[in-house]
Amino acid sequence: MKALRAISMICVVLLAGFGIVSAQDSAISTNQPTFSQHASSDVVHTTALSREIGVKRLHSGPPSVRMGAPLKLRARARHTAKPMISGTITYICDPSVAAATCNYLNTVVASDYSSTFTNANASIYITYGTTGLGESEQYFNLFPYSQYVAALTSNTSQSAIQVAALSALNTYDATPYGSDNVNVTGALGTALGFTGLTGIQVGGISCTLGITPGCYNAIITVTNAADTFYYDNLGGTEPADEYDFYGVVEHETDEVLGTSSCISTQDPSGLLTDPCDFAGGTGTPSAVDLYRYNSAGELALNSSYIGLASAPAGAYFSYNGGTTNGANGVANTPKVYNTLANGDDYADFLSSTPDCGTDIAVQDAEGCPGEDAGLTILNDGGGEINILNAVGYNVPTAANFSLSASPNNVTITQGGSSGTSTITITPSNGFTGNVTLTATGLPNGVTAIFSPNPATTTSTLTLAASATAATGTVTVTITGTSGSLTNSTTLSLTVNAPQNFNLSASPNSVTITQGTSGTSTVTITPSNGFSGSVTLGATGLPTGVTAIFNPNPATTTSTLTLTASATAATGTVTVTITGTSGSLTNSTTLSLTVNASGGQVIAVPASVNFPNVVIGHTHSVNVKLENVGTTAVEIGSVSLTVIDGDASDFSFHRFCGSPLKPGKSCIIGVTFSPDAVGTDTATLNVPTNAPGSPVEVPLTGTGVNKK
Repeated sequence: MKALRAISMICVVLLAGFGIVSAQDSAISTNQPTFSQHASSDVVHTTALSREIGVKRLHSGPPSVRMGAPLKLRARARHTAKPMISGTITYICDPSVAAATCNYLNTVVASDYSSTFTNANASIYITYGTTGLGESEQYFNLFPYSQYVAALTSNTSQSAIQVAALSALNTYDATPYGSDNVNVTGALGTALGFTGLTGIQVGGISCTLGITPGCYNAIITVTNAADTFYYDNLGGTEPADEYDFYGVVEHETDEVLGTSSCISTQDPSGLLTDPCDFAGGTGTPSAVDLYRYNSAGELALNSSYIGLASAPAGAYFSYNGGTTNGANGVANTPKVYNTLANGDDYADFLSSTPDCGTDIAVQDAEGCPGEDAGLTILNDGGGEINILNAVGYNVPTAANFSLSASPNNVTITQGGSSGTSTITITPSNGFTGNVTLTATGLPNGVTAIFSPNPATTTSTLTLAASATAATGTVTVTITGTSGSLTNSTTLSLTVNAPQNFNLSASPNSVTITQGTSGTSTVTITPSNGFSGSVTLGATGLPTGVTAIFNPNPATTTSTLTLTASATAATGTVTVTITGTSGSLTNSTTLSLTVNASGGQVIAVPASVNFPNVVIGHTHSVNVKLENVGTTAVEIGSVSLTVIDGDASDFSFHRFCGSPLKPGKSCIIGVTFSPDAVGTDTATLNVPTNAPGSPVEVPLTGTGVNKK
């Protein structure tokens, strides 16, 4: 066992104005801190110097007494660097650090962070020196709690963990911490968009990050004790009493980024303290302290344990209000924080026992010699990644796209004009692919065409309905596919029957006399939203009859006036009334009868066609004479005129007197009595003194043999 292994290292947090202490110095200066005020357009903060000494200490027991076989952590080749995204961790190496080691730090180790976070940027000076396994020294930047939460809220690339973490802050942290400050590292401040952040120069001098030359986010010092570290890039088997150098650096790098607590376990009294309270708070938290829980809904508040020998065991990291322990080790066993006043960092994980290698993690408080080769934040259960994601570091999201439809409500008509909507493809996270579009949920008889398809930015969706398409309103789903990516949006489609109208006439039978007029009301009944004007016309009028519509065009009703001149043709006709509105045409009819002025006689029926009559038998029909005129009519002598056949087969009997008054009628009985087989025709003549005399009634009869 090496002599170094017997040293129990401590972790001390120091603030600006405090003395820098060595790894063995457990005293904390009580000098009043000095403040540096930095103002920008959106933040105001103070700074304090933090020194994490012996953050990861040596395991207290030799390998020979620990149980269990060493874990194999070489799931990936440590000598292969992954592609960078946008965050960059840069290690500036002291001349004491070998060039190969420095190269490995800036390729493989740095890529562990750049491939995991998109906004993890830090410039870290790394050197060897007298310390525990390792220590980090940096200036903290204190911001009002409200500004920290506002920065998280404004993040437009929130992961599911960040969404849950922000909800937990608003639910559980706002009351105890809302009026306090939050201790933010320079790297985290940069990730959150804060400016004027304080860094550190070699020698511990404060400086402004991004402005002062030689200004770093932190200085990491690893022990210069001989035979302490195993280096992954050199290959071979890790000795049982050596620690993975790069795992120690990642532990310290995590704290540079933001896994350090404001609670100190290094007070000489052996009690827990909160050096971050120098700005006047009580239990002022670091960012990670905001996510420490004892149970679901119960925060492990810094203020609850200040002055105690230790905090209750079992506190854990949770991004969703304590419901989920968000940190596991390599064996997927939940990790808990080292909340004891035992000299180990308060925000480190309590190491597994009896064999810390069984569920090892980079952020364990104690190292595992001979068991941590190849251990990184990528293969140790992901607890550090979840913590850093929750406090403000973004994880990359896959390229994707979303769809939207404008307008998202389209109305079309059966057999009418089509409707269109513009489908917009909105890329995210660098998406540049083609998207193939389809539409589902279409009614029967409706077609959908996208142009162009596939599309990269926009596509016009044309929806058309056939004359028999199903009517009604449906939700159409528009789906876009690009490789394995599928997204959709919806629009509301309404298919209406065509706008139209119907016509009707009331009354639909009009009788007028020569020289007079009559009226009928024409009603326009709209359908499917028709609201146009209809132009009306009448056809089929007798000679001498005129038709006038008022109003014309009309929207609801119009009065049709039919006027017959003194010489208008008499009789009954069907008048067709037609309405036109744009391309729409509809019609209705009415019966018009024009009677003569003065006397006028008509015969009903106007002709007689006897059924077949057996020879020697008789069949009779009554012919009614009607005076449809306005004056009495004299009826003369009625006679028969034979046209074909035997004249004696027809006979008549007059039951009409003379004169025949207006509106009156009389009967003439006509008889057919055939005496031979064959068809006879004749005309019944009724002379009058009215126009159209004589009234002639054609007669037809057929004689047949008895069967």
